[in-house]
Amino acid sequence: MNSIGIRKFGVCAVVISTIALLAAGCAASPESGSDESAATTNSEKDPAATSSNGESAAATPEDTVFTQTMVTVKEDGTLDIKTRPITLAEEIAEREIREAQAAGIPMQKTFSVDPGCAGSSEWLYDGNNLTGNRVCISHPWCLSETVDLTTVPRSTLSCGGQVYTTYWAGGVAGCYLDRTPLSVPVNTNQVRSIWTGSGTYYGTYLIKDDGTTSGSYPNQNWQYPTINVSGRSVRTYGMAAC
Repeated sequence: MNSIGIRKFGVCAVVISTIALLAAGCAASPESGSDESAATTNSEKDPAATSSNGESAAATPEDTVFTQTMVTVKEDGTLDIKTRPITLAEEIAEREIREAQAAGIPMQKTFSVDPGCAGSSEWLYDGNNLTGNRVCISHPWCLSETVDLTTVPRSTLSCGGQVYTTYWAGGVAGCYLDRTPLSVPVNTNQVRSIWTGSGTYYGTYLIKDDGTTSGSYPNQNWQYPTINVSGRSVRTYGMAAC
């Protein structure tokens, strides 16, 4: 007799046998407070998602080099933008340090964390599960600021022998099969996971170019490992008064 295993996921079941594999498609319900894109794959919503870092941390070597972009919003609203290479091993170590600090657990640091990417900053990644290229957004805690992601560089991309700068929203985001550049609308961003700041924030939001909110992430110092919503800007909120 063939052995049959049954695993239930909410109202859906997947039945697996040694003779046949029958999968019933289920749309998972997003958790309360998360965006609906948690149940949708990147390729279903974003034609350029294949150019983002879609690999899991387990499948990516820890010496893989990504780009870290540090954005500091100044008092006058202008942006100070700096970039540097960062390895997956560094990202993992920084996450472990931040998690330990949030839990009140002493942890010896073996390297210096960039002030622009401290735990009080918003950490946005172009890969799921807090991996890939990262942008850190830091601003005065008493201000509510909106950062236009179409102006924030993410990485570089070569198509047909020409190197392009990619941005966190809009612009060139991939290559067609004939190696010509693939451009996406301004509301198409590359944010696939977020770790909200640990300061006294009222929330982090993704905003479309018409000013409407497309994604809401209200908790401070909270990990949102799967995101895929439109929006060209990210808005963060500080304290009500300085």
